[in-house]
This record gives sequence, structure tokens and C-alpha cells, in this order.
Amino acid sequence: MVQHDGTATNDCARNAAKRCLVKLRQAHPHRQGMVTDDSLSAHAPPMETLHADGLHSILGVKAGEQTSLFQQGQAAEPIGRVPAYERHDPATGLVPRVRLVNAMPLNEAHTAIRGNFIAYWAMGAERVQHLSWVTD
Repeated sequence: MVQHDGTATNDCARNAAKRCLVKLRQAHPHRQGMVTDDSLSAHAPPMETLHADGLHSILGVKAGEQTSLFQQGQAAEPIGRVPAYERHDPATGLVPRVRLVNAMPLNEAHTAIRGNFIAYWAMGAERVQHLSWVTD
């Protein structure tokens, strides 16, 4: 992701990832694969590229960036559309909780792109850690 001859700016991570996928597909056209990435790739254009290349994905998502996804996940639980799991772990004092919503639209603008939304919380006496992903 550095300057190429004759360019004034550095390349971006998204373009570098596209080039990497092209090279991967040229070298291994029939191999299946799984891509894990942060929330930069959890948007319509990168997800469409992954699907077009026949690659599966687990992509981190953030509430501030994918607001619609989180709102849908939260709304699905009271109506019984969500398997959720929660238990108290006396050894650590944590209460891990998992929520899974299948076939959710990525956002209001790209309803044809659907994924499985996974949210995980580790709730302790002093803090809550929250992680979330979208996967196909």
C-alpha cells in the first residue's frame, strides 16, 4: 500500500485487498476460502466482490458504522427471530451472551446483500466487552 511510480498518494487498503483477491483467484481458481476482515470490508462493494469470487467471509462490524444492522438485530430478539444464549460462568464471574440473526439485510440501501449477524457480549462486574460480526 505504498506509492506506485508516477502517483502522488498511497494506495488504500480496499484497493490492495481487491488486487490480492485477483492474484489469489488467478493462482487458485478452484480453491474455496474464508476471508476474515475488520469493519472496513463489511460494506456492500467489498462483500459483493467476495461473493462474486466465491469466497466466504467473517467480517467485523461496529454499531456506529452499520447502524441498520444493529437495529435489525435488536428488533428481531423480542419477536422470537433470534436464537440467543446466555449463562453465568462462576469461575470467571462473566456472563457471556451470544445473539444470532440469520439472513439479515446488510443495510437499508443494500437489502439484497444478506448475512448472518452474530453479536457477543462478555459482561462482568466492572465492564462489558462487545464484539460483532457478519458472515455468510
